[in-house]
Amino acid sequence: MDKVIHAMGIDLTDEYAQISYILPGEKEPVSLTVNPEEKSYLIPAALYYREENDTWYVGDEAVFNSDIDKKEMYGFDSDIKYDQNKMTKYLELLIKLTKNILNADIDGIICVSEEDSDLKSTVCVYNAMKSLGYDDNAIRVINHDEAFIYYTINQKKELWINDVVLFDFTKKHFKYRRLHEIKGKTPSTITVTCENFSSDINWEMLRTEAGKIKADKILMDIVMRKLKKHIVCTLFLTGTGFYEDWASESIQEMCERRRVFKGYNLYVKGACFAALQKQNNTTSKDYIFQCKGRTHGDVGLLINNQGKNMVISLSEAGANWYEAGAQADCIIDDVDGINLIIVSAKDKSSYTKFISLKGFPKRPNKTTRVRITLGYVNDTDFEVMIRDMGFGELFKPSGTAVKEIIRMDELFNEM
Repeated sequence: MDKVIHAMGIDLTDEYAQISYILPGEKEPVSLTVNPEEKSYLIPAALYYREENDTWYVGDEAVFNSDIDKKEMYGFDSDIKYDQNKMTKYLELLIKLTKNILNADIDGIICVSEEDSDLKSTVCVYNAMKSLGYDDNAIRVINHDEAFIYYTINQKKELWINDVVLFDFTKKHFKYRRLHEIKGKTPSTITVTCENFSSDINWEMLRTEAGKIKADKILMDIVMRKLKKHIVCTLFLTGTGFYEDWASESIQEMCERRRVFKGYNLYVKGACFAALQKQNNTTSKDYIFQCKGRTHGDVGLLINNQGKNMVISLSEAGANWYEAGAQADCIIDDVDGINLIIVSAKDKSSYTKFISLKGFPKRPNKTTRVRITLGYVNDTDFEVMIRDMGFGELFKPSGTAVKEIIRMDELFNEM
């Protein structure tokens, strides 16, 4: 191989996959061109196995070979997303395609972005990548909200000095996203709100001229309503729904005192920036992300140290939920439970959650060690496991444990 890929982004949607990469010494992602003559960046979300020659195909080749055999291929939406074996083969072929086109090897982080990365699909991607020889530290999985943030904060500040709006139009949806930076504190908080307008504008409307005119008017109304409420300096239009020039009037309105960009690789480049951040072992220290996929609050363990109450941090707000979590060992002293301090990222209100240790062995003070493990199941709910670890040779572990799922949104709704 002549080159080495320093960071790589893979965006997976129901329609297409896209790939971007950064070579050593470079700072900007480059989209992989799968067909240089046609400047094609979109890889059909298709996987196909041909029995005749015992070969797997991905993308355009999968479509071509399934047409020859007149058999159905696997699509990302239902067949691949939650199937461990298919996901492994799908990612394997996408990575192989990248290596072959660039004549390069991969010596860096790979970040996979999805429209919505739930627990099942995220675990599927991680396990697939690990079965291909990548360890946890070489993998990231984010959703499109996060990819939008990563892309935006890596642009010139003049493009996001105020709010940034993204319209995303595909065969499956028409979505509006707005990025807003809450300033005044360090680190500042970056939020993304997302609204689904698929019931107002859909793919079928583009089939007729009358439908296109109607879609343009509806988008104009959305633009007028949404942009009136916020100071927006930049708009991005992405998705295959914007391939055709149907939104002439609404785009003209967008361009009034704003910059408008139309393209199809925003999410995949955002994923590549996320991979580069992890590859360089840096974090967005200047920002806290608050969007779908990011944790909604701080979680700490309340302890008493030499007569003084202290809080040991277990998880911070704004962390990628799949990567968040902690483990702590504590020696308990005449207590019947532990207290977690949970602080909302939204309004900084706090909640004390008591978890009982009823049923744990009764021992002399300071002779019981417990292990507290915290892990998220999604961006709002986390699981706490407390396990008796005994105390050296004096007391063997009893195997006693308590587990509880804490739903953060429910806690603060009760207050």
